[in-house]
Amino acid sequence: MEPDNNVPADADAKPPTPAARYDVGLIGVSVLGGFFVGIIFVLAYLGAIPSDIVLWFGAVILFGIAALFFLVRQRNARHTAALAQWAREGIHPSPASGVRVPVIYGSHELGGDEQEIAPKLALLAELFRGQRQIQIVKRFLGGHRNRGVYLIRSSAEAERVVKIARAADIRAEQSAQELINRFSQNNGGQFVRAVESEDENALGGVVYRLASLRRTAEISNFETHYRETRDIRALAALVEQLYSDVLPHSQFREMYTAAPFQEFAIPPRLVTKVQNALQNIPALSQLECDAEWLDLPHTTTPMRNPLYWAERVMSRFESLQMPMVRGVVHGDLHSGNLLIQQPGPNLWIIDFAKTRDHAPTLLDYARFEADLKFYLLDVQGDADLSEALRFEAQLLVPQRKTELDAPLSALENFADEFQKAGACLAALRRMAYSHRRRADDEVGGHFGNDSVLPYYLALFGFTLRSLTYEQCSVRQKTFALLAASMLAERITQLVT
Repeated sequence: MEPDNNVPADADAKPPTPAARYDVGLIGVSVLGGFFVGIIFVLAYLGAIPSDIVLWFGAVILFGIAALFFLVRQRNARHTAALAQWAREGIHPSPASGVRVPVIYGSHELGGDEQEIAPKLALLAELFRGQRQIQIVKRFLGGHRNRGVYLIRSSAEAERVVKIARAADIRAEQSAQELINRFSQNNGGQFVRAVESEDENALGGVVYRLASLRRTAEISNFETHYRETRDIRALAALVEQLYSDVLPHSQFREMYTAAPFQEFAIPPRLVTKVQNALQNIPALSQLECDAEWLDLPHTTTPMRNPLYWAERVMSRFESLQMPMVRGVVHGDLHSGNLLIQQPGPNLWIIDFAKTRDHAPTLLDYARFEADLKFYLLDVQGDADLSEALRFEAQLLVPQRKTELDAPLSALENFADEFQKAGACLAALRRMAYSHRRRADDEVGGHFGNDSVLPYYLALFGFTLRSLTYEQCSVRQKTFALLAASMLAERITQLVT
């Protein structure tokens, strides 16, 4: 989807920001300085001020004006040089092409050195071409070093959210427009325009419009909000709001019978990626990945090897058939893809590169649980890791129980950080169970309420994937490996 050369102003467009008024401010200061110089010379002419004082004040003011103009000239020269470089590299249209190129403020928010910033600036200039200027207000917490999600203010539009990612992801998002519109019906996060590249490993960008975005309220992603707030009930309410009001699972779902061990099979490439990731963790690099049982850190007895279990045990149960729910799924629902505006709160989902239809809806619950446990939960020392294992044991429900959520009373003796995660997980699992039960009720209650096994299988896959994420710490990855082992053991108990 090519961006328009002349972007129309939105009805809710904001007035110029302080950064957007930077040039006007400089001109105003210069005019004011000239005015004062004139007054001083008039007073000197009338004999009210000694001539030596006049010369001193006049020199200072004129020097200040000259310095301001020099800084403006240097800034414009750097911007022109950058545009020329982008044009030579074929990334950005030349200023001589007749397409207005926006002046970009706040480039420090992009992070990284000049070589890393340059392609991002080029993308932003292309995404907002036809506009006079834009300001990068903030970068949302999380994301890869050379990618990210940013809040942008422009001279011709209301605030926008921009995602910079691999061109292949941007292309996938463009192809999922019809499915994205289903999400937009609920959360108002609308795909506006995108810029991609034929090189899949190059960077691309996409612009989102957030409906009902209030100008005076603060916007952050769920990760930032989660780390800053101590209101456990409010966090749990946000999770319930996400699954009850924002995600379109309730409108687009159907019950079907499938083989869960085939539906959630672990691809061999993921096993290879996990093995490679373990080599970078000193405490885990010597593990025998082909062994069925492992002596893992912080355990007293051998534990199931989740990689062995994924490759050689899951296939034994491929013939097992179970009822599940499928529909439109986001596919990569984590704390960085959920934006929040307080007070309210308003919620928006972004990043639809993995959005698809006719997929198990449990994926959107299991992905977010893995993010809560293996990224947001702060596991630092050995004591935290031991506490995390005890926490995971409480979350694994007894055999043959159909309800997913663990009672909050079982988490009262844990530290505050675990209680906060536990409240969010309890809300998430209640919503997953309720989603399954309501889907079953819609077809006359013929499928039953066994939601534990398919959920655990979906969670097992995302737990393994957590071992490959750069943003997860060594302790968090160790916790994920141990949790995957515990999940494998519990799933084996459920099917045998």
